[in-house]
Amino acid sequence: MWGDKINDNEYFGYNNDFVGYLPIDLLEGGNNSSDGLLIVNHEYPLPLL
Repeated sequence: MWGDKINDNEYFGYNNDFVGYLPIDLLEGGNNSSDGLLIVNHEYPLPLL
């Protein structure tokens, strides 16, 4: 969720419009969810921001 703490010094960003997860073993069926790539896209609807 917006503003959630993700480690000791950082928080999850605002205005994200996409979150995707690709398991590292995607080509072998994608059954291991403990290792993977998290993709987060952030956009601001106002050019000023």
